[in-house]
Amino acid sequence: MKFIFVGFFAVSTAFGIDFKNFHSQAQINDYLKQMTQENPTLVRFERLGESDKNREINYILMTKANPATAPAIYLNGTHHGNEKSSTETILALIDTFLSQKDTPEFKALLEQYVFIFQPLVNADGHAANTREDANGRDPNRDYNYPGHEESQSFKTKGIRLVREVLDKYHVKAAVAYHSGMEGVLWPWCATSAPTSIQNIFHTLSKLSAQAMGMDYYVQSYSDYPSDGEFIDYVFMKHETLGVTFEVSNAGNPSTSDLDRVVKRAVQGTLAFIRGVRDLHVGRLALELAPDRTHAGFNPLFVRLGRKVE
Repeated sequence: MKFIFVGFFAVSTAFGIDFKNFHSQAQINDYLKQMTQENPTLVRFERLGESDKNREINYILMTKANPATAPAIYLNGTHHGNEKSSTETILALIDTFLSQKDTPEFKALLEQYVFIFQPLVNADGHAANTREDANGRDPNRDYNYPGHEESQSFKTKGIRLVREVLDKYHVKAAVAYHSGMEGVLWPWCATSAPTSIQNIFHTLSKLSAQAMGMDYYVQSYSDYPSDGEFIDYVFMKHETLGVTFEVSNAGNPSTSDLDRVVKRAVQGTLAFIRGVRDLHVGRLALELAPDRTHAGFNPLFVRLGRKVE
């Protein structure tokens, strides 16, 4: 089956902020507040809470619609504090949306959706440059997942705050940004069973990966099994089209490579958003997801481009 692309515009990624270095948390929060002040009718700053070490955890809403009723797309970074390219990607997305806000495509998107941008899920890990939070817990293993008791999840403060965002808005699609490999992953992470909408996830993931020049897009379990991930929770609890973007082989790429990494991640995100939009209006042709649960499947061979019988 072929994909149908509708309303695809080239988007400039000449950022108003630079990505020659990683931004500090003070710079990140100042940027969110400044963008709110400069765009008062479009952007709303929200203080979500504080980390265990009393660091600010904030997000911004960007929309021309009613946040209480419109469908939302939630984009977050830094579940793992030593994957700072994920943080920078959120800043690049904010900058892209604001620089393009008056173009026909972005104006229409902002009238249809609420965009939620959260740069820091794990603020303490970001400060310490550690995967875990201040208590040594991995935030992206703390969500509830199928067959698991919710009382055994949400032990980390940052993940309880994410749950508040998900409960507050009508989140129809979401991307959690990570780094450490390059590719796009979809639920389930905790089981090899296919989701009920496998072809939708496959199609959106393929569009996103190809826009980033990547050829790896699989159900997350096929990459490796894991329990308690964000994308499993949002799909299970809210039927949200949640995917993971792995945007760089390095958790913290060199500063000389950072600009390229975030620009590529922006293009992948825009492909995902366009795919979600086209799906919602019935304009997205779905591609059949391959059966990757058969005996002998090895995702490493897929990454290397080797055929597995």
